[in-house]
Parts: sequence; C-alpha cells; structure tokens
Amino acid sequence: MHSRGMTQQELASFLGVSQPAVSLYLRGRFPPADILYQIARIGKTTIEWILTGESDSPGNQIKENKTSYGNENRLLMLWARLSPANQKILLSLMQELVEKQKRE
Repeated sequence: MHSRGMTQQELASFLGVSQPAVSLYLRGRFPPADILYQIARIGKTTIEWILTGESDSPGNQIKENKTSYGNENRLLMLWARLSPANQKILLSLMQELVEKQKRE
C-alpha cells in the first residue's frame, strides 16, 4: 500500500480492521467481501481484477507482470507450511522435474 501513500496501519484504520489482518490480506488471504470492495475502491480498480487479474475496463487496472492466484497462490501457502528441510527436498524434486521436462 506504500504505492498509495498508506502504511498497513493506516489502511487497517481506514478499513476498520487490525494491522495483522491487513498483513494477512497482503500475503494472500482473501478479506471479507465488504473489505474487498473497499480495497478495490482505494486501489481504483475492480474486485474482478483483484480476484482474477482481469477486468473489462483495462484503464482501471493496476499493472503487474504476473499474478499469484489460483494454483500458484495455493502452492505458496502450502510451501510456507513446510519445514525448511522439506522445502529443500521439494525444491530439489521440482528442479529435477523441470530438467526432465526440458529433455523430453
């Protein structure tokens, strides 16, 4: 939210939620519908764009290179729940799969 000139605490006050709730929203947890609507208005975008990265009105979109929704977000949430040792094992396995796919 710094791009809008707001700290997490200022946004939390504006939305009527706690600062930890805002932190969770910024890390991928979806807020309740009324909070999501307010966030879209603050960001001058649409709820559709927040949820999907797509919108009927491209002029109202915030540009970003790639969204982390759907399976990517789910993967990141699961990754965060793994121990560091299991993260290392999974990363190694993923690297092997990518290399195998390149060879095919």
